[in-house]
Amino acid sequence: MNSCAIICEYNPMHIGHIYHIKNTKENLNIDILIAILSGNFTQRGSISILDRYAKCEACLKNGFDLVIELPPQFALSSAEYFAYGAISLINNLNIDYISFGSEEGEITPLNKIAKILHNEPSDFKINLRKYLDKGLPYHLCRIEALKEYGISNNIDLNHEILNSSNNILSIEYLKNILRIDSKIKPYTIKRIGASYNSCEINDEFPSATSIRNHLKGKNIKDIEDKLSKECFIMLSEFYKRYGYFIQDNLMFKYLRYKLLTLENKLMNLPDCTEGIHNKLLNSIKSSNSLEDFIKSSKSKRYTYTRLSRIACQYFIGFENHKIKSMLKERAREAKILGFNDKGKYFLNTKKKEENTSLYSTLNKNEDSIEKLLNVNCTKAYSQINEDIDPFEDYLKHPIIF
Repeated sequence: MNSCAIICEYNPMHIGHIYHIKNTKENLNIDILIAILSGNFTQRGSISILDRYAKCEACLKNGFDLVIELPPQFALSSAEYFAYGAISLINNLNIDYISFGSEEGEITPLNKIAKILHNEPSDFKINLRKYLDKGLPYHLCRIEALKEYGISNNIDLNHEILNSSNNILSIEYLKNILRIDSKIKPYTIKRIGASYNSCEINDEFPSATSIRNHLKGKNIKDIEDKLSKECFIMLSEFYKRYGYFIQDNLMFKYLRYKLLTLENKLMNLPDCTEGIHNKLLNSIKSSNSLEDFIKSSKSKRYTYTRLSRIACQYFIGFENHKIKSMLKERAREAKILGFNDKGKYFLNTKKKEENTSLYSTLNKNEDSIEKLLNVNCTKAYSQINEDIDPFEDYLKHPIIF
């Protein structure tokens, strides 16, 4: 059985995602397609506009056979750890291919950079440290270090590749395939339409970012043709019930209360270093929205995305878990969200790596720290999405399609 995984967030699923799914199935001639899906929170520190089971349903109706949730310690982390968690999970499930979109559209130039970042030659590391000491964001330091490494070693490197969001993730996927010495075969298709961060909604293939920004105006009817049919229906029905769409700012009041009453806990977050917690505590006192809070806390080293992740992690309760040690371990426990007959066959017959566990519902005596972190995520998300039972992890079974 020829299997392929797509690592995805689908926040929300739009026509560009459907293009990727169809292209993958047609060009790789696969038997089973598996989604490694971020759940109720996403990598850049955002709240998912649809809950994980709604996104799972959209996946199953648009070509996927099995949907597995990426554990939240990886789903809500930097590109490096996000990729490590997803690739290690795909490897442990013995999935044959991974398919991802990239602005580059070719594996070879992406892999050339991935090998350098994996091997970290001494002169590259020296240059990287030089730029880090200047207080620049890590991704900019890597670009500058790669430039110098390419020039000094007479290697033709297209360092501009690292300026694009999907290329960055693609390189991290390839780097982590090398890191764990995996047999996963990578496949990429060129991203079409708007860039990842584009806010232009009128593009033929708009980004998920532009769709979420558009929904702040509460007008969904005029982007019906940009969304998957299922997501349009689910979002429309949610708005009819509650009169709003899920937006990141909905966690601000909870975050503000927590920061003002449990300020010392902030330092337990792995990303909260170099005195940033004092700046965050000062900013929260004068901020009236999540956007105000993050913008007033930004610095050269602390980007908007990194601060968004810190805010989201604190809202959930990451500070109560040993996240640093969890991120060093391969993803070995993951939640099954849904499947069809093909997906069921894969689950029953495909040999998994030792110590890899897939689960659906939890028992009340569960003590796994990874699973309990997922419970925390559900409880936090239930404060934002009125459809969600805070104890869903103990009650809800996978979607069988």
